[in-house]
Amino acid sequence: MFNAKYPAIVSALALSVLIGTVGASSATTKKLTYEQAYAKCKATMDQEKTSPNSSHPNVRYTRGAGCMMKYGYRL
Repeated sequence: MFNAKYPAIVSALALSVLIGTVGASSATTKKLTYEQAYAKCKATMDQEKTSPNSSHPNVRYTRGAGCMMKYGYRL
């Protein structure tokens, strides 16, 4: 009788540990404020030397908007 319940108990325990680990890791990450996200994206654009005066003037705006979307903000 114990042998029949053993795989179910182990599966339930493994699933609960997995859910607990995922929940704990997502709770520790904090969303950046808008100003922090903007500063980080601007620094990335400056580091990449994305010029606003290139042959495609919307490149910097588009990349900056994509970077802000990565942090959960829309322009």
